[in-house]
Amino acid sequence: MLTITKTAQNVINLANESGGSVTFTIRQLQDDNTFLTIQDSTVLANGYQSDYTFASDGVYQVVEVSGPTTNVIVYAAVETAILGLIVTIHSEDCCCNSKTQMLRLYYYNAIMANFYLFMAMINTTYVDNWIYTAANTDELQNLYCLSDVITKITELVDAGNLITESCDDC
Repeated sequence: MLTITKTAQNVINLANESGGSVTFTIRQLQDDNTFLTIQDSTVLANGYQSDYTFASDGVYQVVEVSGPTTNVIVYAAVETAILGLIVTIHSEDCCCNSKTQMLRLYYYNAIMANFYLFMAMINTTYVDNWIYTAANTDELQNLYCLSDVITKITELVDAGNLITESCDDC
């Protein structure tokens, strides 16, 4: 059985301390609620470990051939983008009623409402544990919902980043 630990925002460490080799695959949840294999049949010998870096935010599964399936939720880019937007909003010397500032605040509020929903779903179901093992259909449905919220936040962040005007028009 693999031991999976988070080592960075989008990196996990897979360690094999099972006494024998472990074969696993890594899959990513797609928009159509199916899983796409992104790393196929990797063998990790006993006593060895390996880091895996996720390329994008989303819901992933580490599937052990003769063991459990572990779900991993990655939202590193979302966190970084939200922080960037907050810094932009707070660092501008902008009059409160400018069109640019109002648009940025609109996207900020929309993003934060979705992010609050995302974190509430994680806290309610998984006790803020971003790595867990799903055992039933209800938990899989929650994964689909979490993936949809990550997608919506990413779309809002992308739209908010398109605002390039300064607040000098006040």
